[in-house]
Amino acid sequence: MPIPKDEMKRFNNFLRKSRIPSSRKMSDRSIANYEKEHGKITPVLLRKNFSQIIADCIRIENRMFDEIMNEIRESWGIDLLRNTERNNSFPVISGLTDQAIAVLNAKDTTEEKLGSVIKILQEVNDGVSFGMKQSGKTRAGAAFQNYLESFFDRLDFEYERQQVIRPGEILDIVFPNLKTLQQRHQDAIIMECQTTLKDRFRLSLGKAHEQVGTTKFIATLTGANIITASDDGDLTDAKINEVGDNHWRLVSLREVAEQKNSPTIISFEDFVNKEYPNRSGLWST
Repeated sequence: MPIPKDEMKRFNNFLRKSRIPSSRKMSDRSIANYEKEHGKITPVLLRKNFSQIIADCIRIENRMFDEIMNEIRESWGIDLLRNTERNNSFPVISGLTDQAIAVLNAKDTTEEKLGSVIKILQEVNDGVSFGMKQSGKTRAGAAFQNYLESFFDRLDFEYERQQVIRPGEILDIVFPNLKTLQQRHQDAIIMECQTTLKDRFRLSLGKAHEQVGTTKFIATLTGANIITASDDGDLTDAKINEVGDNHWRLVSLREVAEQKNSPTIISFEDFVNKEYPNRSGLWST
């Protein structure tokens, strides 16, 4: 009997809750590991090497996450067997696991047992692998914003996160706050966070269209093969032009900004050293 999609989804959710720390905890651990190796991340260092620091933290978290994913793929059966409600919560997966255990307890040869167990559990293994891959995509976006917020905190920047400006429209980060955006939008800064652009950047371009004159940025890690092994082809001239034509700009890693050399793209260093200080002077008036 094939595993129902909703059961496989529930099982993957169970594994994630059992094994994977929250996105914020993962990012905090990554920063702690970075500081253990390189020293404390200070405001001075962030102003000088923001791009390198955030890239290194992302790479550290990627390695941590890969290790957890491998552990889940190798030992999901243990988590299942420890779940006293497994037969009710995951009846098909539990049934397949029981079949595999029965095979292991049989008197067949090792080769026969191994072949049978692999065949019985193949669908579960495939479903777990796919589910963990999807978890990785979701985690990367949350991690990116976690690092930005953590580093902005260390720089003592004023901002508010996840602000609703109208039903169904949420802004990732608003500097200094939603009140300024609503009352003096030309003095505020909007920042959307996207690890890569792909086609989703257009969702950001459609936000806050009524706030004409507001400084608007899409922060991204694309172009340096940090998120995927081939995202260097993601930042095309056509996308850059489309972002600029819609009165937005990109904030990227310094190496990407220097390579593209476009007025539509600035580095994280430019943002923290120039854009934010220049705009923040307006907030006290």
